[in-house]
Amino acid sequence: AVCSQLDVPLNVVSLQEQYYERVVSYALAELRAGRTPSPDIFCNLRVKFGVFWDQVADSCDVVATGHYARIRYENNYHRLLKAPDPVKDQTYFLSHLTQEQLARAMFPIGDLQKDAVRSYAARKGLPNRDRKDSQGICFLGSIRYPDFVRHYLGERRGEIIERESGKLIGEHNGYWFYTIGQRQGLGLGNGPWYVVGKDVDRNQVFVSHATVVGDAPRDRFTVTDLTWIAEPLTPEAAPYAADAVQPVAAGAPLEVKLRHGPQTVEAHLERLDTASSGAARTGTASTGTASTDTGRFSTEHLDTRRLRVRLARGDRGIAPGQFAVFYRGEYCLGSGRIEGGNGDTE
Repeated sequence: AVCSQLDVPLNVVSLQEQYYERVVSYALAELRAGRTPSPDIFCNLRVKFGVFWDQVADSCDVVATGHYARIRYENNYHRLLKAPDPVKDQTYFLSHLTQEQLARAMFPIGDLQKDAVRSYAARKGLPNRDRKDSQGICFLGSIRYPDFVRHYLGERRGEIIERESGKLIGEHNGYWFYTIGQRQGLGLGNGPWYVVGKDVDRNQVFVSHATVVGDAPRDRFTVTDLTWIAEPLTPEAAPYAADAVQPVAAGAPLEVKLRHGPQTVEAHLERLDTASSGAARTGTASTGTASTDTGRFSTEHLDTRRLRVRLARGDRGIAPGQFAVFYRGEYCLGSGRIEGGNGDTE
């Protein structure tokens, strides 16, 4: 309807099969492994700025999307910057994009607040001016997340165990329905309770009461499958000095996001091992542990070092499989997959 009103040609590119292979299959594999997937990150990397570009490259110069983020070219790099609207900022989901992808990307509303976009659409009388904001995981649409998981992975009865006492306090229908830090949908009395660990082999979910979790939030974890949007994080000394992380946002502390949203926390990085030969590439793309992707998204291009992240303030929702995204000031530096946190159940 918008294209018709503005007399813009509309062509639909069907990528359902590629989407399943590159995003949905990754999410399912991570769930089976007991980890928490981040499919929206891979949707941008592999589909919107990946196979979609491959389909339209001969007839287009850039891919323009409605992401709330900014691109700035400086010091020979395309930089990814936060949007002015901290609630709508989507750099978390764009943190795996490569230099090649950023060079052909455009975010026309990235400098605007959400309210300003709504007002502009209303003034222009656009048919979608009152459309609700998109919520949840990108590929689900109106499908409920538990229903999606149940369709592909089924159900299997298992035990819910209080971590501190080892006491059986409930049952569940499969560890793949739960993520670290979750407190909703557990069906337990005398709460609130939080998911604090999972045993994949035994199909067990471990929980702790809020009174215990609040006393011991996690303040450290390891990350792997690292990618960097511009300069890789390559100082020789460990622990990393904050000033050596990136030659941008001088004086700004290194911060990390553990999930989409406005909240960041100051962090300190330590090297755990060294990268394999040729592994540290600028702006490279990750497939994730569970993916079978090949070609331009091969895992051979990853920075394979492991880093320990120490947070200035603890968090109760550090979930293996999720991505930690690194920032200095308004600059998004890159990201890595969370491998584990203190207190995780092996």
